[in-house]
Order: sequence, then C-alpha cells, then structure tokens
Amino acid sequence: QQQQQQQQQQQQRQERPQPDAWSDSSLESISECYEESSGSSTRGGIDDKRSPSNAKPPHLELPSMDLRRVVPLCVMRLYLLGVGAANAVALARVAAGGTAFYVAMWLLFAAAAFVPAAVTVADWFMGLRERRGFIGVWSAMLVTMNARAYCWSQWASEGKWGWEQYEFAWPHAELCWYFAYAWTLVIFLQHLYIPMGLPASWRHTLGYVALWLNLGLAAVICFYHTSAEANEGADHLGFLRDESQGILPLLSLLMSETLHFLDTGDVHGCRALMLLPLLCWTVPKELYGADWLKVGLEHPMEQPSLAVTIWLVVLISVLHLATATELRIRSTSPLYKAEQEAAGTSTGLKARIKEGKMWLRTWRGANLVYLANGMFSLVGYWSSRHQLLNSMRGSLHDKYADGQGQWYTGEAIVGTTIYLSLACVIVAVLNFLEDGLLGNRRWCTLLPFDRHFRLLTLLKAALLWLKMELLIFTCQECDSPLSTGTMIFQIVSIGITCAVSVSSSVSLFSIARKIMAFESDYRRPRRLWETSLGCMVVITIVNSIMMISKLWGDESTLLQVLHRKGCVGIILWLGQTYYVPFLCLGNEATLFISSKASSPQVFAGVRSTRGVFAFSVLCAAKFPMEVLVNLVECQFLLPSYFSSLFLFSGTWVEPMFGYATALLIVLGLAGYLACGGDGVGLEGSLGETAKVLRKDSAETQQQFVRTATFTSSISGATWNQAV
Repeated sequence: QQQQQQQQQQQQRQERPQPDAWSDSSLESISECYEESSGSSTRGGIDDKRSPSNAKPPHLELPSMDLRRVVPLCVMRLYLLGVGAANAVALARVAAGGTAFYVAMWLLFAAAAFVPAAVTVADWFMGLRERRGFIGVWSAMLVTMNARAYCWSQWASEGKWGWEQYEFAWPHAELCWYFAYAWTLVIFLQHLYIPMGLPASWRHTLGYVALWLNLGLAAVICFYHTSAEANEGADHLGFLRDESQGILPLLSLLMSETLHFLDTGDVHGCRALMLLPLLCWTVPKELYGADWLKVGLEHPMEQPSLAVTIWLVVLISVLHLATATELRIRSTSPLYKAEQEAAGTSTGLKARIKEGKMWLRTWRGANLVYLANGMFSLVGYWSSRHQLLNSMRGSLHDKYADGQGQWYTGEAIVGTTIYLSLACVIVAVLNFLEDGLLGNRRWCTLLPFDRHFRLLTLLKAALLWLKMELLIFTCQECDSPLSTGTMIFQIVSIGITCAVSVSSSVSLFSIARKIMAFESDYRRPRRLWETSLGCMVVITIVNSIMMISKLWGDESTLLQVLHRKGCVGIILWLGQTYYVPFLCLGNEATLFISSKASSPQVFAGVRSTRGVFAFSVLCAAKFPMEVLVNLVECQFLLPSYFSSLFLFSGTWVEPMFGYATALLIVLGLAGYLACGGDGVGLEGSLGETAKVLRKDSAETQQQFVRTATFTSSISGATWNQAV
C-alpha cells in the first residue's frame, strides 16, 4: 500500500505543470481561485456579508453599444493635420513682427497649435488608435488661446489703453478668429457617432442622450453671441474667450468617456468626471460674477450662466442614471493592509493605536475624517466671517481695486468657503445614512451618496483653494487687523484639509510599488505612481511655504508680492488649474490600487483604469495649456510677469511658483505616458518596467508553487485541494 501511495504521489507530481512552464493565464486562474477562497474571510466584520468579493466588477456589468463614426477617422486625421499646420504657420507669421521676447512667446503658441497634428501623425504611422481624450482637451484649449490672441491684438490696434504691446500682431492675428472656430469643429466632429441599431438597454439610451446634451452645451459655449456679430468687434467673442477655458475641455473629455462607456460598458470614466464641469463652472461664477444668479433670472439672453448651470445639472442627472451601478461597500474593512502591520503581534496601547489607524482606513473611518474636517471648517469660518471680511477689505479692496468687482471685498470667498464646508458635512452624513440603511434597498435607491469619495475630493480641492486665498489676502497690520487666533485657525484648517486630501494617496503609492499586478493595466506602473507622488509632494511643499510665510506677518516677501500683484498672480488659479486635476488623479489612483492591495476587495475599490486615464489627460493636456493661455493675459497686464517667473528679476516668490509649475507640467506629461496615454500606449511594448514586473512576478510564482507543493506533500492532498 505504501508503494502504491508513493507511485500515485509521484505520478501526480509529474502531471502538475512546472513553474517555469506556467502561462500568464494559469497564474491568473490560480490568483482568481486564491481571491475566491479569501472571499469567505470575515476580517472586515458583519458588513462584509453585504458585498461578496466574487461579485462582478461594476465596469463589466453593462454590454457594449454598436456605434459608427459620422466622420471617418482618416478624414479626421487629415483635418487635424491641416488645421494644426495652418494655425502654427499663422502664429509664427505673427511672431515675425515683434521684438525678441514676443517672437519667442508667439513661437511657443505656434508649437502648441501643432501638438494635436503631431500626435495624430505619430499615432497614424505607428498604427495606433485615436487619442480621443488628449486631442479633444488640447483642441478645446486651443480655442481659448486663439480667441484671446485675436481679442488682445485687435484691442491693441484700436489703441485701447494697456494693450500696446501687441500692436505689432495686427492684422496677422485676425486669422486667429477663424482658427478658434476651426478647433471647435474638431471637438464636434470627433464625437459625432450614430448607433448601428437599437440600444441594448435603457442605460445605453440615456448614455446616448447624455452625449447629445453634452454636444448641445458645447455648442452654446462656442457659438453664443459670436457667429452673427463677429464683424462688429472683438467684444462679441467675450463669451467664448472667457468661458471656454474652464468648461470646454471638461465637456470634451466627458464626451470621450461617454463614448467609451457606450462602446465598452465601463462607467467609471464618466462617473469620475461628471461632477467636475459643474464645480468648475459654478465656483468661479460665485467668486467673480456679481449677482450672476439674479442677472441670469432677469436677463437670461444677456447672461446665460444660469441656463448653462441648469443644463449641466440635467446632463449630470441623465449620465448618473445611465451609469449608476448596484451598491458594493465593505464599510468596515480596511482600504489596504501593509505587511508589517498584518504581521504585528503588539498588545496594549500600541495595539489600540494600530487598530484605530486601521479603522481610519475603512470607508466609515474616511467618512468620519471628512465629516470632522467639514464641521471644523464650517464652525471656524462661520464664527470668524466678519473679521475675515474686514481684513480683506483693508488688504485688497481699499488699496488696489476699489469698486472693480465683488471678489475684492472677500465676501464671495468667505461665503463660498462656508457653503462648500456645509456641503462636505451633508455628503458625509448622507454616506453614513446610506451605510446604516444598506440592508433596506428602497431607502438606498433614494439616498444619494458618494461611494468613491469623488465629490468629497472635489470639494476638498476647492476648499483648499479658497482657504489659501483667505490666508494670503488677509492682513495683520491694516485698519482691521486679523487676530492671531484667527490666523492660527486658518493655518491649522489648511494643514488638515491638505493632509486629508493627500495622505491616503501618498501612503498607498508606497504600497503600490510593491504590488506586481499592474502590468496589464498601465504601461509603466511604477513610474506612474512615482510621478503622481511627485505631484503631491510639489503641491504640498508650495502650500507649506505659503503657510509658513504667513507666520512672518505682512512683512513676508511672499505676501507683499501677492498683495502687490493682486488678482494677476498664480494664486488665483490654484483651484481648477492646480489642485483639482492632481488631487482627483490621486483619488482615482487610490481607488484602483485599493482593488489590488486588499483581498477580498474592499473600500468599493475600482478595478477600472478609466478614472486614472481621464485625469492623467487633464494633467498632461489641460494643465499646461491653461498655464500657457493664462500667460497671454498676464503678459498684457504685467509686462514683467514672465521674466519675473523664470529669470529671477524680482524676488524668490515668482521663481518658486514658476519652476514648481514647470515641474508639475513635466510630471503630468510623464504620468500620462506612463499610464499608457488614453490606453493607446498599452498596445505597444511595455518597456523596462514590464521586465522588472515580469521578473518579480516569476519569483512570486515560484515561491507560491513551492509553498503549495510543500503543503500538498505533507497533507497528501491533491493539487487543486492545496490551492
């Protein structure tokens, strides 16, 4: 009998596949078995029963919808090549008439205009598919660039005070009017699709309706008060010139993600972006638009901002209904668990502290942190409201911009900060209510909640921006000085908000570098995590410098520079330009990493890469172009603006902002290429990082095989039972 058992065991060993001969599919099947076997774990508490770990990922729930392009891809690429080359030549021709500095600046504009054509030609020759998101966002920013270049140059030709520097650009810059509308045509032709049959479900019907609502809203932004009256002067480009920068790139990217949802059933790109246009539209209106709601009600044709807001709400509602998925919240399981923490055997106070830290990484714990931060901001800024307003009037309104707008009084900034803090509290409370009523599906469908913290991340980014505005533009030595207690409260509030916004992302990036499961998802995952972490570090360092400078009082060089330059400085673009894209990218990366870093899947982790792809496009396309477009306007208002940012012609403050911005541009582009560039780069070779991942993955395979073989030989079990 012993001889027969030995022969059977030897035969079983011979039938098992050797580690070196394993295929990737074999490893994936074993990993799936391991995940399914881990799904029965109850380490997360009783709430784990609410969402089985073997449930189908949300982005794979919906089938695809057959769509057909109205404009063939080859025609679209030829059009991009023609428009890009013509626009670059026209801008270079304008540069020929200026001084050395303006020649360099307009040549930079010409190079930016040729980027979509260069990317299209490169992908065409390499046989890659269309980079719909990147080209759409860059083209939308070129609309703003050409519109502003046209307006500024015409104003200079008319002798308008303060714009004489661009007088050399007229009449060559007149062609920029036509190129502004040529680039709007790129946005529309790129997203014109028709269905090949009846929609597969009502979700696809709503998704297609949302696509056309998006196209209609983009048409309003592009053609309102411009086409019919363009010959009467540059003032009639005002709506396109002023409003296209903040919302048109977001609408273009949202259309691209909507098409991806209809084509693949992946909902997370749409859900990651759909709230962003509304926030980036309403918050600046509340800050800089005097009584925009009242004017929109009384004169809707003269000021369509309220109508655009209502249109955005309808668009978001339709898109939400189309992409909403069933609940999958494991609210008491940790977001991730580091090896040293999992293996720890400490007791006493140290063990309780460790348990508390682990609980703060759960869905409930994160909501509690957001709720506490929102309550702290709400109570603090509400109680110090009058003192902040009096200080801001003495700092800005009375000195630099008396009677020039609502923003200079500070009332809009303080009020919006209070409203957004209240919104954070409400969202966190709704999340807790939804978690408590999870067993009652009727109530769950009625309560809105922020499952992936996307709305809370947007609110925190906006609050960080507004709090920094209040900290910088309040004074301690004016007629109504700011008390020391209020100043300390502001610094503490900003520090807490910054920590809440970036802490989980920074800690997870260090965990992600040890996980060898991203090779099929991103081109160079380690570089992606490193660039994302670098962006967080740069933003945190700049925030820390601004907070430390406030401690030195009004004599601080940083405060003096920003107060002297008023609303022209980079500080006013911290929100939608700096904080929103990079902080939201960190949140999407956190959600994706958590789906790999924990087993069973917790924290409503997102297995889809579309959120990371979408915000990497914003960091690589919208962010550098927005900086370049703002440079056009700031160069008019302050001729020394550019030289002070990079040539150290003034103080250390301007180069700090300038080189930090340049570093963020480089990191954003590197992150976009590392994640695969709209997913296009994943079709080619994976590079050196993939080799490292394959090597580490092979070592992990062999170690897992040796462990399973050893277990099998001791217990006498079969291979399948060992797994």
